[in-house]
Amino acid sequence: MRQRRILIPTPVALVVVLLLAVFATAGCDDKVKPGETKGNVVGHALASTSDHPHPGFATDPGGPAGALPVGHTVNGKLTAQSFTGTPTVGPLFIDAGGVTLFHYCTASVVPSDAGNLIATAAHCVYSKTFGGFQNHIVFVPGFHDKAAPYGLWVAATAYVDQRWITSGDPDYDVAFLTVRRATADNDNGDSLEKVTGSDQFVPNPGYSTHVDVVAYPMGGAKPVSCAAQTTQHSATQLRFSCGGFSEGSSGAPFLTADGAVVGLVGGYQEGGNAADVSYSSYFGDDVTKLYRAAASSG
Repeated sequence: MRQRRILIPTPVALVVVLLLAVFATAGCDDKVKPGETKGNVVGHALASTSDHPHPGFATDPGGPAGALPVGHTVNGKLTAQSFTGTPTVGPLFIDAGGVTLFHYCTASVVPSDAGNLIATAAHCVYSKTFGGFQNHIVFVPGFHDKAAPYGLWVAATAYVDQRWITSGDPDYDVAFLTVRRATADNDNGDSLEKVTGSDQFVPNPGYSTHVDVVAYPMGGAKPVSCAAQTTQHSATQLRFSCGGFSEGSSGAPFLTADGAVVGLVGGYQEGGNAADVSYSSYFGDDVTKLYRAAASSG
């Protein structure tokens, strides 16, 4: 096959090389090490009780991801439906002494350089009420019916915005966690992203988008999903209306049909005080900077 090659004059080629070098350096500057704060991005190393959690979950191999449930009508109101899960979304469990106790929030896999990054709500990771950063977090993608089809992943580093830590500003209720595979699993060295795939992070996605929200309400054996249109709650907050998103839904991704994350349950009222209305911090420039720092640092 013949290929057309465009010859660049030497001065222009030199400029291109210099620009590439500048962009490469800028990418390096995005990195934030654990224990470091750069701008408003805080990197924090999380303590893990054990890299050998033994939850007694089955190792269901998991099947291909199907269409997400769109919800059903209950008493005239749209309500989320339960289903057996999707690979890129899972609950966050608390681990104590190697015993994986209960799930309390939801997270999803997003792209990163190392392939081991998940997104969730900042209040799932840092809460002054509960003493600051939450440790001993285990992510179980695709969890359903006491099965961990894609293994257990221990949270290693948290990335949050300083303004969430300082004042609990709902516009920054977004966090990213790097994870590593629990050594109790059969670890062949694959990254989380290689095992489950990922959902693209979309900066400045607009306010009106048709999405499926996938969540793990606390105590549930399966996730729930519902499809609806997002609306603008404010310049910095999205709103989503569907019932069934009770406690534990925090961090649940707003997923588009083409596999992108445009929000997550959190923000205003830490995601909403009612199960039928959920909110998300808008993925504006500051949240995008947080994501890029986390994605390049893990």
